[in-house]
Amino acid sequence: MNKLISIIMTLVLGVVTLVTVPAYAEEKVVRIGFPGATTSRPQSGLGWGYVQAKHLFDEEFKKDGWTIDYNYIAAAGPGVNEGLANNSLDFGFHGDLPVLAARSNGLKIKALGAVRGGTSHLLVPTNSHIKTIKDLKGKRVGVSVGTWTHALLLKVLQDNGMTIKDLKVINTSGTAFETSLATGDIEAGFGSLSLIRRGVAREIWSTVGKHVRYQNTNTFVVREEFLRKHPDIVKRLVKVFVKGFYQASLNKNETLKFNTRTGTALADLIEENAGQSIKYLTSPKLDGQVTKQYKDSLALFKENGLIRRNFDPEAELYDRSYLDAALKELKLENHWPDYDSNGNPIKK
Repeated sequence: MNKLISIIMTLVLGVVTLVTVPAYAEEKVVRIGFPGATTSRPQSGLGWGYVQAKHLFDEEFKKDGWTIDYNYIAAAGPGVNEGLANNSLDFGFHGDLPVLAARSNGLKIKALGAVRGGTSHLLVPTNSHIKTIKDLKGKRVGVSVGTWTHALLLKVLQDNGMTIKDLKVINTSGTAFETSLATGDIEAGFGSLSLIRRGVAREIWSTVGKHVRYQNTNTFVVREEFLRKHPDIVKRLVKVFVKGFYQASLNKNETLKFNTRTGTALADLIEENAGQSIKYLTSPKLDGQVTKQYKDSLALFKENGLIRRNFDPEAELYDRSYLDAALKELKLENHWPDYDSNGNPIKK
């Protein structure tokens, strides 16, 4: 198990060992990294999916000769961290474990806004005898190490009086995960509804309908160096980000249809986002829901040896100034309420 923890630490915190290459020549390119796949298909949902489908960033910057370079990173959150560390990315979009691990480990990034509401399903092969979380003890569980589903697994295990040491963790993701689950090489792991619909797996637990702490609450981050050099670009980018999320918040059905570009069926999107208001799902605010989840996650990751240094996200990670300015300029200060740690709107 010590060897496993060492491997996990290397994958999650590997940014410290990366050789930072010299900053690229002053090209007029904004590079944004998303946890994704090897295809060019957009891998982000809801507000982000809307922004990409409508080409809002591209439209804003093409008149100035700036290009928006979208990067869909097969290595997910850890891969986005690598891109930020070696200056091949300027912005990143990823979940609590990779963001907190990166900042804890000294990667100079600032969180500019939130992207919330991602869901997942804990799956086992259809012929498995596993029925509950506690049945996973001693089993081979596939997880994409260093990602939000890795963090999700820690939370679910903690709730059931277990730890990662009770499992045989196998680092796998994407099509490799699907194949491993179908062949029985792994006995459980987090995946999508499509595997259930295809008869490959059945569900023993899901984030759908559960407390918001289990959802994939991402943050939109920027390298501090890029922020210092191009504050005007960051200001405009965040303004378009807010404008796009506002437009996405006006019609849930339309926004979900745009999100089928990720390859997820509309029926699955409707099922996974049922019970959540479109305003909640598109809120870019770094409010109590976000900050409480990140604070709790930070403690959990430290307890599990996934970060080396505790830190105060309010002091070292969040920068709300650009988001606040955009909300004010667009007269959207009151469009989204602040949400509390339970995902409920706070009444003023």
